[in-house]
Amino acid sequence: MSGEISRRKFIKIAGAGGMGLYSFGILGCGKKKEVGPRILRQNSMNDKIVVGNGDDIRAVVRAIIEKLGGMSSLVQKGDVVAVKPNIGWTTPPELAACTNPVVVVAVVELCREAGAKKVKVFDRSCRDDRIAYKNSGIAEAARKAGADVSYVDRRRFFEVPIEKGKKLKSWPVYGEALKADVLINLPVAKVHNATGLTLSLKNLMGTAGGDRGTWHQSLHQKIADYYTVLPCDLAILDAYRVMIRNGPAGGNPNDVKLVKTIAAGTDLVALDAFAAKEFFDKTPDEVRHIKYASEFGSGDMNFSNRVVRI
Repeated sequence: MSGEISRRKFIKIAGAGGMGLYSFGILGCGKKKEVGPRILRQNSMNDKIVVGNGDDIRAVVRAIIEKLGGMSSLVQKGDVVAVKPNIGWTTPPELAACTNPVVVVAVVELCREAGAKKVKVFDRSCRDDRIAYKNSGIAEAARKAGADVSYVDRRRFFEVPIEKGKKLKSWPVYGEALKADVLINLPVAKVHNATGLTLSLKNLMGTAGGDRGTWHQSLHQKIADYYTVLPCDLAILDAYRVMIRNGPAGGNPNDVKLVKTIAAGTDLVALDAFAAKEFFDKTPDEVRHIKYASEFGSGDMNFSNRVVRI
């Protein structure tokens, strides 16, 4: 199936199972309330995987988004946009454990130029939030670009039934991701000791509440399960520096390869399948959550006819 058909199918599937997000206007944040899955809004971005390379990260991100159809084809005037980078670790950009702050800045700028009312940047860190936000360089850079940067508030999670889930039947999801008009995923490409790789699908664990350690039994399936209720409108993969050893935390410059590449697309399954092959020479079968997500209809891992290099 084509990527566009797969995306339309996913929009239909994601919207079919729940009560929607109307509850956010009447529910408090202090109690765990049950709401439906996030529903993708139709947009006019194309279904390609656009790949760019160069020293100027901001310019590469802008060129890629323009090739996808421009940020205004996704973000409408007055939108609240949630931007979810990887701020999981307490290391600087040179060690490639977190998303490069220049990628975050470029996306915030593009969303604001498209008319977004607010651009929210957040992640649930694996370490101390304050240190991770500071050392990664993301908090300061994103604020200067005009973003609303906040630590994840543990009270603002909502229990979401996962009707299609094979291992997760429900899970608390961060409200700021669920209720955003647009959700943009900004992962960094790196190896991971539990999943082989961490790319855009794995990056969404930073929006999950509860004890994420319990995911490590059947982790690949749980990542695919979770994505059925929190689909993203766009993912922009930071492969400027790629961690090739000792992930996800790294810590040694020798674990990092300078690749100077950014890739983006609206189909996260296709994007991850491409990135697995392009940067790590792995197939989706070797990174099983990509395969499982494709089997759910959350995207199409057959990406070969969709790659555009600029």
